Amino acid sequence: MNEYILSYPKHLSNLFDDEQTIFVQSQFLNSLNLLFKGTLITLQHREALKTPMSIVLDLSPKAFQLLIGNDIRSVHITNEGIKIQGILFYSKRAKIIDHDLGHLKKYDEKEIALLHSTLKRFLLESNRKGDLVKAFIALDGSLQTGPSEFGIYAKKVMGTLLTAKSNDYIENCMKLYGAGEGLTPSGDDFLCGLLAATYFSKYDPVIEIREKLIRNLSVTQFSTTEVSRAYLENACCGRFSELIIMLHGSAPLENDRLDILHQISCMGHSSGTDFLVGMFFGFQVGGTN
Repeated sequence: MNEYILSYPKHLSNLFDDEQTIFVQSQFLNSLNLLFKGTLITLQHREALKTPMSIVLDLSPKAFQLLIGNDIRSVHITNEGIKIQGILFYSKRAKIIDHDLGHLKKYDEKEIALLHSTLKRFLLESNRKGDLVKAFIALDGSLQTGPSEFGIYAKKVMGTLLTAKSNDYIENCMKLYGAGEGLTPSGDDFLCGLLAATYFSKYDPVIEIREKLIRNLSVTQFSTTEVSRAYLENACCGRFSELIIMLHGSAPLENDRLDILHQISCMGHSSGTDFLVGMFFGFQVGGTN
């Protein structure tokens, strides 16, 4: 019986050009992270969310966990696919997914304003966990209980971002870089979300903010966690998870938008909500305030 790869990102199309061994960087219940030429790649089961790093195997979560249950040090790449524990997953039927927001149409101010207002309402009514969203709600004056120490810091930074301009804006954004706890720190999720929102806009001031932020991030050499660095690197290239691409396409349909926002908010412990808070500020840059 043959096993197959269901999908992989377009920007990893050269993965199967050469036969090689790729070493495992880390392993979790639903993912096996590999390092390919300095780039993080994630092997996942078919029910996992597709990210810009995801190679999705045609396996159920249980079958996937059984496959990676042993101590795997490396996998082998051939021009036919990926061999794991002696099992070859063929790439010939795989769907190649373009995760690049930069290739999609840009929205005008009215459309961005609509997304911005929908997102603000969603976040203020959200009961998702996370210090960043609590800080955001506190900024609006709607939080009944005080935010954490990180939340107090984030609230101050976000308050400044509401009025900061150009270089001051970037300087304040960078105060959230690597801030917070987790496999992907909350501040990094925020920055990824902010970058994502800028790819929706066609206006030069927004593009300028994005380019300045990318330049500042490149100077840091992405000195954060390995997984967070991978997300930031992809965000700087305009590549985001499948739900963000879906959100882009749902702009005229509010019910669809709300459903996708909910799905995004459920990503990780608080990563999805942190990302959405960043998107709010990215849309704010587009002149929606």
